[in-house]
Amino acid sequence: MPQVSSEGVIWDREILPGNNLTFLAKDIRREHTGVHANIGILFRSYLLAFDVFNIGRNEERQRLSKSAWSLLGKDIAAVYDFQTCKHDLDAFCLAVPRAWEESRWELDTYDVDQPLEPLRFVLRPYILHGAGTIMFAPPGSGKSYMAMFMALSIGGAPRPPWHVEPRPVLYINLERSGESMRRRFHMLAAVLGVRGRDHRVQFLNARGASLQGLNRRLQAYRRDMPDAVAVVDSISRAGFGSLTEDETANRLVDMLNGTFGTWLGIGHTSRASDDHVYGSIHFDAGEDIGSSSARSG
Repeated sequence: MPQVSSEGVIWDREILPGNNLTFLAKDIRREHTGVHANIGILFRSYLLAFDVFNIGRNEERQRLSKSAWSLLGKDIAAVYDFQTCKHDLDAFCLAVPRAWEESRWELDTYDVDQPLEPLRFVLRPYILHGAGTIMFAPPGSGKSYMAMFMALSIGGAPRPPWHVEPRPVLYINLERSGESMRRRFHMLAAVLGVRGRDHRVQFLNARGASLQGLNRRLQAYRRDMPDAVAVVDSISRAGFGSLTEDETANRLVDMLNGTFGTWLGIGHTSRASDDHVYGSIHFDAGEDIGSSSARSG
């Protein structure tokens, strides 16, 4: 019935020869209250209605199906009544979680006779290919300068102070003005010998925004730059809730792993201790490498 793509789950329901009603589920996520998704209903590729909701709630499905069905027109409605439309949406939403979750993961069988590839560092020894690093220190310790220094080293410095694998870098700035970042970048570029636009570091300056709110923009960037490294300044702006909550930590790490694969997040320490990042213990569990900029710098 439904088909699964990289973006979500889709089902084309033929209601008349050559006339399909399309049910589409995107941004599917399982939360503690149930499965939520952005559900759209289209006719001949024309969007009739969409909504984001808990797809297990009958009232929400009733409202969406009624909104879409009312726009089909009398000729179509005469052969495809509202109850059938509602039933089709119910059946689709019931199938979405299983179709989405079963299709996303493949089973692997490891060949122990096949030699292992050496660990691949993007910036040795702090940023590992396909992994996440959280750099943490008290406020005012120079974390952002260090992260930008690393970004420039990866993204184009002619003589980087670390062993690096050159990559495009997206620096996601959630805390400072674009002008402030530009001044910092100029100073560090001069130190590293970077001139003009002879680098592959781009900035997404979104002061005051949340990482969650930028998800669509980040997904679009990753499609264009699949090997890019993301620098998140800082993870305290994730927008998923309190950093001390386990669900917040898990959702943030899952988002970064799912969007970029290779990433560096900047975190703060608590007032009581500077030996780990502030927040849930699941930040420690989710990171592949954790480093204090006070010690690594």
